[in-house]
Amino acid sequence: LLDAIEDLETPPASLLLTGEAASCALWQRALEARCRAGVRIYNVGGIDSLPGALTKGPLPERGRVRAWLCRGTHCLPPIDTLEGITAELDARSASGPGL
Repeated sequence: LLDAIEDLETPPASLLLTGEAASCALWQRALEARCRAGVRIYNVGGIDSLPGALTKGPLPERGRVRAWLCRGTHCLPPIDTLEGITAELDARSASGPGL
């Protein structure tokens, strides 16, 4: 119950992974290897028809992954490398809960 209240007061960031399913799964495992309590990872790789709210932009090239880091309805520009999204998450966690 306390976690739910905390999520209401400070919504967690959402990280949406799109692209080729196997590559998205690799990224997800790599990102989840480090505990990031304020980030929810959603892997929608390989899903052909997504709801409009989950369609953030064009899909990456075949075999690639694109990550979208969002808080509420505000999203950062897409990030196309695992190193890039890891660095962004590390920088955000160091600076606090905002995007």
